[in-house]
Amino acid sequence: NNEITVAGTGSAMVGTFNNTGEINLNHVNSLINLTDCTVNNVSQITNDAGAGQGIKVNSDSTITTLTHTTSSRIDLGAHQLTITSAFSIGGKTLTLSGTGILSGGIITLNDPNSLIQVTGACTIANALTFSGDDATLDIDADTTCSGAFTFSANTTFDIATSVTLKYSYIAATTTCRKNLKFIGNNGTMDMDNLTFEFNTGGTLDIDNNTTFVGNWKMNGKSKIHIATAMNLNIKAITSSDSTFELNTTGTITNLGEIFLMGTTVKVAMLKISENTRIGGNFDGGTSSGTKSN
Repeated sequence: NNEITVAGTGSAMVGTFNNTGEINLNHVNSLINLTDCTVNNVSQITNDAGAGQGIKVNSDSTITTLTHTTSSRIDLGAHQLTITSAFSIGGKTLTLSGTGILSGGIITLNDPNSLIQVTGACTIANALTFSGDDATLDIDADTTCSGAFTFSANTTFDIATSVTLKYSYIAATTTCRKNLKFIGNNGTMDMDNLTFEFNTGGTLDIDNNTTFVGNWKMNGKSKIHIATAMNLNIKAITSSDSTFELNTTGTITNLGEIFLMGTTVKVAMLKISENTRIGGNFDGGTSSGTKSN
């Protein structure tokens, strides 16, 4: 139940606190203030960080190693915090606030209860690996993720109403072979002109109204599932090989085109609410609405 401040001097994080042991944030009200410094070892243990507690960044700083065994909070302010070493969330929550930048090593959501919750309009520059089945990225304020997404398990994105998650990783294509579920109501996923590609085993699962901006490619027997009465607002879907399935009792709207190069599409029910160009072969099921071939 204490507060510690570690402050360096100058503007290049020249102050280093060389602690070989950890600074243990072991109380709900434990707080470490970081100002222009590097701290070697910090751990959030024993108790979850309370509101307004945990780690507060007052100017650009670095934590070399963060041990995350209970739920933690990082207030970035308008600054950058670099966590140099990779770390895992475990079955806990990492809450990010402020408008600054989190950077450094890979963050792994390695448990079904792993959760990163973003409450401020910040940037996550770390690569994110989703390896815990149904681990969640919860976006409650406009957020940019500029590190690579790696999907080795089914994953949930919860993007709040009128909020945008912008994914701007430098690679031209990000691939998913797992179930990617969107549960936020009327949130937006912006691919920043990049391509998100679903391959064999991959499913784009729309459980609530969602808007996509960017290029979405369905290959290798991948699937799109839209829940009843839900709406997928998407610019374009392309497919270049094999078969993908549209399994929906919801609606695809404002669609520029579904472009299928020699592909057979298995359709259970496809509702089209506006003029849509469809090329390719449809197998079974029914469709309703206006379409042009």
